[in-house]
Amino acid sequence: MGPISPFWLPRLDLLLELEIDALCVGEFPYKSPLHAMHFNYAPHDQQLKQTSQPGLQLSLKGLFPAQAYTKQTMLRLPYCKPLAAMTFGHHQKRLDLVCDTLVIEADTHHFYLI
Repeated sequence: MGPISPFWLPRLDLLLELEIDALCVGEFPYKSPLHAMHFNYAPHDQQLKQTSQPGLQLSLKGLFPAQAYTKQTMLRLPYCKPLAAMTFGHHQKRLDLVCDTLVIEADTHHFYLI
């Protein structure tokens, strides 16, 4: 895994018009908030419209190297709501995070929710 360039084509298509003055002084350089898909770098055919939620199941074909391409594998994902908070001095604010990325290691039969 590594960083994906902000100029990668699917991401570049979502970029907004820059405010050059804001960019020059290190502020948020866009005239409006970034599109929700701006940080998603999975190919379009590997993106789901929903994030992790209880009871989510995936049906995948051709998942494992030694398996026939037409054989389906059902994958029931555990629901794990991340616990996180931001601390400002003595104050804490709970963050409402969701797992939005599934990484599948087909060779080792492992998967990771990020």
